[in-house]
Amino acid sequence: MAPMQILVAATKNGAFACGKSGEFGTIEPGKSADILIVRGNPLDDLRQLQNVRLVIKNGAIIRREERERL
Repeated sequence: MAPMQILVAATKNGAFACGKSGEFGTIEPGKSADILIVRGNPLDDLRQLQNVRLVIKNGAIIRREERERL
């Protein structure tokens, strides 16, 4: 699978499989969104998902890289 297909399978398709696609799985108005911000582009290399800069859960920052100044 290509990186984009893997990310879609883990998010959009995962929510659909759980019967929750109306609540989460994609970033859209009205949906709950947890966002992971990473240093590099995971579409170029999925290992970039290990280089977490910021985690936002339910609209609140729950983890921020110490060196990061946003």
